[in-house]
Amino acid sequence: MRNKLGSLKVSDTKIISNFRRLTSQCCATGALGLLLLITGGNFGLPTILIPALYNSTEMNVTMTDVSWIGSINCISIPIGSAPSGIYIDYFGRRLGVIIMTIPMFLGWLILHFADDIFDVLVALTLIGIACGIVEGPIFMYIAEISETRFRSALLSTANTAAIVGSFFIVLVGSLVYWRILVLTYAVLSIVSIFVICLVPESPYWLASKAKFEEAKDALSWLRGWATHSNVMEEFCMLGEAFQSTSNSKTDFKLRSIFLIHNIRNSVKPFLQKSFCMPFMLTTFLFFIHAFNGTSILVYSVVIFKNINTPIDSYAASVIMGLFNVIGTVLSIIVIPWIGKRKVCFMTTIIPSISLLLASIYILLYNEGHVADKNLTWIPVNMLFLTILFIAGFNTVPWIFIGEVFPATLRSTGSGIVIALFYTFSWAINIEYLYMVKEINFFGSFLFFSVINFIGCIVLFILLPETEGKSLEKIQSYFSDNTNIKQSQNNEICGHVDDVDFM
Repeated sequence: MRNKLGSLKVSDTKIISNFRRLTSQCCATGALGLLLLITGGNFGLPTILIPALYNSTEMNVTMTDVSWIGSINCISIPIGSAPSGIYIDYFGRRLGVIIMTIPMFLGWLILHFADDIFDVLVALTLIGIACGIVEGPIFMYIAEISETRFRSALLSTANTAAIVGSFFIVLVGSLVYWRILVLTYAVLSIVSIFVICLVPESPYWLASKAKFEEAKDALSWLRGWATHSNVMEEFCMLGEAFQSTSNSKTDFKLRSIFLIHNIRNSVKPFLQKSFCMPFMLTTFLFFIHAFNGTSILVYSVVIFKNINTPIDSYAASVIMGLFNVIGTVLSIIVIPWIGKRKVCFMTTIIPSISLLLASIYILLYNEGHVADKNLTWIPVNMLFLTILFIAGFNTVPWIFIGEVFPATLRSTGSGIVIALFYTFSWAINIEYLYMVKEINFFGSFLFFSVINFIGCIVLFILLPETEGKSLEKIQSYFSDNTNIKQSQNNEICGHVDDVDFM
């Protein structure tokens, strides 16, 4: 094994500057971030399609159709997310993403030429399935190629790309005919293929397939286009970590997953603490993500039209999208500074309060107790504040999902959790208008307020701080093998700083 990994001697190596190391990782993140920009457009689509098609002469669209337009991507994405782990483990992070860009392109093209609501729903479904397959692996790829000190910032930046994509399509959708806009996203899908071809595969995936020389080349590229000797210490840690698992039955293969005698061995890793704890934690984080009020963005135009806002409802929707972008960008700055735990507390308790105030205002307004027109700014500002802070929270689950799962189960675990997240999102998006019909906007905002409050309490008790910790140390924490892992790393590659996890 030591011959495969190479010598541990790292003398006579040229020092690579931090700027150069960061630049190479930013290039890899940016390449896949372009595709996240496109997937983000998928989430902004309902915001422009619903007002463009509902009550228009272009298509015959009913209220039921509107609900499906607003939610079908959330039910089609899990169809892609659930099996994405097996798919990505087989083809690799980079190649798997490139292949799925083709059906994504076809979906945008079908939407451009759509003649009726059936064509629209087929296109949204195709785009959603492709997005479901690639979204988790993109975040997984970025987590695996990043150094510990850069990981949160790069993952947050990737999440920002998705938010910007959603905001861009809403902003430009108010100025440009929607068919031209979706054609632009189709062209960008093709461009992204060529860009992604320029960056290397994940060293983690290559090492898991015992492709150690290719993993060494990829790691050298990602550490500032360095030589092999520059990355030998990190590489030997990576190689040794996968030596015992490269032929393991936890490495899922399409030909063996359906064999009865392999089912027990295949299921066993999913019942271990090292998988169950991260799975429950990330599932809860994504549950809060889905039910914390993010649906307000999807139906923002409809909401602002019905709560008597003092400005144009479409302009208010664009401003809300801008707050969503600002909140996501701020999370990039704040998370490395104060950590994910404090960010989660702030971004759940403040939306809980602002949504409560908005619901109280709407209750008083409906009862005829609000006469001053200047007070109509209250719900608008409260909703802007809500989106600003929940945008910061929504970044955290996407960072966690690339950090907490064991390396051999990371793609499968991420795929399952993302599938659950979009199932949650589908449920709230398709039912939201009916919820409003039954309990008014007062009741819906109060519901979101309670969810945020519950999230704050539970996360205060359960959420560990992973900021500044290596992937190996995070996974050791969840498996209760921290000391063993540290000693193994010390034997292989020298001293590893002993930093408390909590």
